[in-house]
Amino acid sequence: MLNLVAALPEEARPVIHHYQLKRLHQAHAFPVYSNGDIRLIVSGIGGLAAASAVGYLAGILDAGKTTAWLNVGIAGCKRLPVGEAALAHKITDMTSQKIFYPSTCFDPPCNTTGIKTVAIPEIHYPDDEAYDMEAAGFYSAALRFSTLELIHSIKIISDNAASHIESISGSGVMSLIERNIKTISSMANILLDMAAGLDAERNGAEEMKLICARIHFTVSQQAQLATLMQNWYALTDTSPLALLNIDALKTAKALLNELQSRISGLPVKY
Repeated sequence: MLNLVAALPEEARPVIHHYQLKRLHQAHAFPVYSNGDIRLIVSGIGGLAAASAVGYLAGILDAGKTTAWLNVGIAGCKRLPVGEAALAHKITDMTSQKIFYPSTCFDPPCNTTGIKTVAIPEIHYPDDEAYDMEAAGFYSAALRFSTLELIHSIKIISDNAASHIESISGSGVMSLIERNIKTISSMANILLDMAAGLDAERNGAEEMKLICARIHFTVSQQAQLATLMQNWYALTDTSPLALLNIDALKTAKALLNELQSRISGLPVKY
């Protein structure tokens, strides 16, 4: 599952359109949109608003699934051109001076930058990092509900030394997000795949315990079973226990052979 957090409706609309998200009318504190494993919340401006939105969204989600978090929005930067997407590799809360380092254990779909989260808009850009108003609040709150590699902030540069912040309009913000929707979608897919992989590992480990409690496996057979479970969940989200009759498969060898046969018959996902 992936949770998207955007401060402004103009930042959210292109993403809502891209994923065909529908408004959840039972959510009242913040606007929340959903479609399958993707949800988006519009937080409002500022770190406190972003943190509150993260907590609210976490409270109404399915606790049984691994959840990734992605903050999408605009930022100002002296060195980057307007319209360029940048993924945060460092986030500094300029109020508390706390620093966070997102874990980029993957190939980013765009350039990366440090982000400094400020309480009021920055118009002078005193260094080469990007400036926003939500990333630190978002990140510190999301850490309560997920792990480093599953929490990220991607920003589209909206202003710089040559294009002043006062020139930004609502339609301009939407255009910037729309122009980068493929990059945002690529980042979303990376996070969805990582979350699904962690779910698969967890499900496979739990089911291995159930299987080994019913049938005796040697150490080498347990290793074979672990490999087959990984292969299974790489191809399908369905539990093998829903298809295998463990009571009829009275030996470890019989179960391993049946599981291998079932895997051979599964279609490959692309």
